[in-house]
Amino acid sequence: MKQIKWILLILTVSLSCHKNCDYEIVPEFPIPCDEGMDVVFVIDYTRGMEATVDSLKNHITWITNLIQTFSGGNYRIGLSIFDEVEQTTAVTYQNVPDYLNLPSNQKLFISSGSQVDQYFTTLEKMNLGNANSFIAQVNKLNSILPFGLGGTFGGPEPGDLILNEVVNNAFAGVWRPGVSKMIILLTDSNASGDDDNQDPLDDNLLNNIANDANLKGIQCLMLSPISNSNYETELINNNIGGIFALQNNQSMYIQVTNLISAVCEANQN
Repeated sequence: MKQIKWILLILTVSLSCHKNCDYEIVPEFPIPCDEGMDVVFVIDYTRGMEATVDSLKNHITWITNLIQTFSGGNYRIGLSIFDEVEQTTAVTYQNVPDYLNLPSNQKLFISSGSQVDQYFTTLEKMNLGNANSFIAQVNKLNSILPFGLGGTFGGPEPGDLILNEVVNNAFAGVWRPGVSKMIILLTDSNASGDDDNQDPLDDNLLNNIANDANLKGIQCLMLSPISNSNYETELINNNIGGIFALQNNQSMYIQVTNLISAVCEANQN
């Protein structure tokens, strides 16, 4: 049974900044999808996510067609995955040419934790009208790029860290002004930073990411089989226009299209 929490706040703000401003003003929010769409899929690529990824692959054309329709053809789509392995263990796709040949700025390795390392990869940066290349990258998941092993640790995963990179550091491309902006997060765990352990530091980071996304006009949409994760309580619940949906793998692709439709229909003038 799908559960959706919808938080929508329409702000009409008139602000001026004379000098020394250290913040970004979003002049209009929400922005209708027919003004253009920037959409980034952020996917947990650790063990246990196979069924979700396969459902996405099997229906990805359906999803991209919806984005094209709502945006009137003015869209960009990105794809980023996050993985985690025990230190001294390499990711399963480390030597796969499709991974090796990616630009260095689309691969991020973090080894600051005491037991686990994190691998973040942007397989497709946002580019105008890039449905075909996006679909090609999605189809490599759980295929050319073997699935990760992070799920063997049975606990939280480092999605908060990659979300920060996508929101604030253009890891999936620079967000355009004047268009509808969305992150679609697919995961089955809590967020844990670099130590495979959920703690208040991770909760605080997610809260900060929500605030940063609000300033940039980015709406965070999440699909997960678990409710009340720190993603939901700290990111989604503090993000303007954020939506959480409880996942049913059999209709996962329909739930993704429902999330996108909910945003685009609510954001129409």
